Amino acid sequence: MKSPLPTRSSSLHPQISNESQLSVPSILDTPPLPIITPSPAPLPTTQNPELVKLQSMVYDKVKHKCEEYVQKTSPELNRNMSIGEHLNQDQERIIEERKQLIEKDARIKEKTEILRGKIAEIDKLIEQAKNMPEEQVNVVVFRLQVAVTMEVVVEVQVVMVVM
Repeated sequence: MKSPLPTRSSSLHPQISNESQLSVPSILDTPPLPIITPSPAPLPTTQNPELVKLQSMVYDKVKHKCEEYVQKTSPELNRNMSIGEHLNQDQERIIEERKQLIEKDARIKEKTEILRGKIAEIDKLIEQAKNMPEEQVNVVVFRLQVAVTMEVVVEVQVVMVVM
């Protein structure tokens, strides 16, 4: 018994002997699968009375639960909204008051500089009065009012010597 040597064409189909040959079955050799016929498509929800009834029941139940939830949460939601509005108003008020305080601070600094200038003038007048010879003089007192802020008025007495 001779075994044939595999050739290119026979290398795809192995051979055991020259009398009997085994080959790999082809896809075409397998029997076809049974044909599955789909069941008829269900009716659309709007045309199926059973589904319409179920859908309506589910919708009513969900709607009822949503309404209960809204009723339960409405007072708290309204309270939170009110608190939020008050916080926004307070924040705006605080921002406005801060601006006003910054403006008042600037005015106070400006008035403080004016007062320092007036104090320097008064100190000069006092030094001049100290350096004058002592003679009979009439003393005149002036009141100098300087507005530091709109609420506070500082009074300074200036003593002038008139000869």
